[in-house]
Amino acid sequence: MQFRTQLPASKNSLPIKIGDRFITLGSCFANSMDEKLKSSKFETLNNPLGILYDPRSIARVLNFALTGNRPDNQTYINTGNEVVNLLAHSNMNGNSIEDSKAKINTQLSKLRIALKEANWLIITLGTSWVYYQNSTGLQVANCHKIAQKEFTKELLAFERTKLVYDNLLEFLKEVNPSLQVIITVSPVRHTKDSLPLNSLSKSHLFLLSHYLDQTYKQVSYYPAYELLIDDLRDYRFYKQDMIHPTAQAVEYIWQHFLHSYVEDETLKVLAEWNALQKAINHKPFDANSEKHQKFILSTIAKLEKISIKINVVKEIELLKKQICYN
Repeated sequence: MQFRTQLPASKNSLPIKIGDRFITLGSCFANSMDEKLKSSKFETLNNPLGILYDPRSIARVLNFALTGNRPDNQTYINTGNEVVNLLAHSNMNGNSIEDSKAKINTQLSKLRIALKEANWLIITLGTSWVYYQNSTGLQVANCHKIAQKEFTKELLAFERTKLVYDNLLEFLKEVNPSLQVIITVSPVRHTKDSLPLNSLSKSHLFLLSHYLDQTYKQVSYYPAYELLIDDLRDYRFYKQDMIHPTAQAVEYIWQHFLHSYVEDETLKVLAEWNALQKAINHKPFDANSEKHQKFILSTIAKLEKISIKINVVKEIELLKKQICYN
């Protein structure tokens, strides 16, 4: 008897391989994916301008990187304590306009280079609700705790967002024809909008994701939202805020992702690396004991063997420092 509906992994036609490079953009769930990718020894660039929640803001950052354009001066605001940019996360705040501009320009330059070299772009869509600055009509990415009366909240229409992504994907293809785009809807719930309005918001993201998945060969949809909401479907997989997934839930989604996108040979390497990570993080009762010293040497030998496939130079150096030579 089954007590839940499981979502089986199905292999993507183009698999992820060792050495592939990633860019992760979007909501805080993009950060979770980035952490998993980094721990699996993939090279990644994550949210260069900080967390972005809506599809228009994500596309705008990508367009800045692709075109070389930069945010206008009017998008910078001095709040009294610091300078913020309405098109970026608070990570890009500075002590002056020049300081904030320098941060943003540096990060967009990194993104431009990464877009030319990356194999995969993961876009995690968080919400369709956006805010427009009343004085300028600018759709902002972040209100930076500025008084709500300065903004008007609206729902992004699918048709307008569709046109933005049609242009973006054509541009991405010109810059990097081999770039594969994985689009997903974040399982993080925006309960401040209310549950009904959160569902409405997500539905617009599903429309956009489905359209892109069906229209463009380089785009595939990954069901992260469905895995948490429909497969796991239990509040024990949410943190105390009842909004964000627990580490266990993220790990479940990550394992499903691996078996959906990663080729079998790479899965074997990652399994071997995962076992070695546990060995590296092992805390001995007596670090100088003969038994533990043999364990260190054995682990170093295994790391040297796997080093032809992944970069483990730092890990080998770390363990060598623990060797007792007396």
